[in-house]
Amino acid sequence: VHEFELRAGGAPYQEIPAAGGGIASTVAATRQASDEELRQTTLVRLQRMLRHGTTTVEVKTGYGLSTAEELRHLKVYDELRQHTPQRLALTFMGAHALPPEFSGRQSEFVDLVVQEMIPAVASQGLAEFGDVFCEQGAFTLEESRQVLEACRKAGLKLRIHAEEFSYQGGARMAAGLGAASADHLQFLPPEDFEVLRQAGTIPVMTAGTSFFLGMSQFAPARGLIEADLPLALGSDFNAGSCLSESMQMALSLGVLKLGLSPAQALIAATVNSAHSLARGQQVGSLEVGKWADVLALDLLDVREWPYHYGVNLVQAVYIGGERVV
Repeated sequence: VHEFELRAGGAPYQEIPAAGGGIASTVAATRQASDEELRQTTLVRLQRMLRHGTTTVEVKTGYGLSTAEELRHLKVYDELRQHTPQRLALTFMGAHALPPEFSGRQSEFVDLVVQEMIPAVASQGLAEFGDVFCEQGAFTLEESRQVLEACRKAGLKLRIHAEEFSYQGGARMAAGLGAASADHLQFLPPEDFEVLRQAGTIPVMTAGTSFFLGMSQFAPARGLIEADLPLALGSDFNAGSCLSESMQMALSLGVLKLGLSPAQALIAATVNSAHSLARGQQVGSLEVGKWADVLALDLLDVREWPYHYGVNLVQAVYIGGERVV
């Protein structure tokens, strides 16, 4: 919260990590937390998401940045499946940032991720996906490729954080490796749209991030739709760049900031998001044979959902046909 205050005073988001804040401060706090503290704080957030209507959640690691910590966090997530009715899709993202103990030794850290972390995660069967942050100040295009190739070799499906603050070509590269999704994409150029479409890589829009950070640049959602890509929406809930568990807010921002119609935003937040998690045959729409995940909303017209923003309009939540809220 003190970093939020700094940014409110005019400090640029990307200058805060240089002063030891950002992901590094979250990593330090997360490493110090006990298993029980992590379980309880995460459960509170999952319950808040549930009350706002989210029944399937992708949960990423990336705040441990050591083999033992990343495995610990995945185990905590796995245990939480016993305490929430939501379905959790677990993503390993050990290559999220360079931990302080590897300062000046980035190539050594990439080697650790590739040679130790990924095999350990895969051998325990805890994660379904592998992810990497390809960005200026995070991991280069070539380093990101090494990480994703190692994930693929270990049997993990692929995702990528790409083109969030600058264009690095990460989404195009990941699509070439068969990535299921590419997150953020604020700086994705039109010439890469067709690459993603042909690869079946689903672009995941995180309009809340641009909004929260006061960015003028939002992902080119309209262009992606015109290029016949199935757009997905995510909350991007995290401490540094988007502290919101509300997919309802993501819907509103999809309309207000990405230029989607209410119907397009709803499709992006439901069935397309399900497909981005390889769950499109089970959830995301009301069809015979799918799990009965249903929301009852306090609306006269579904178009009111993104229109009436900043409040929770969910009255009841059903998962698998059972009322859970």
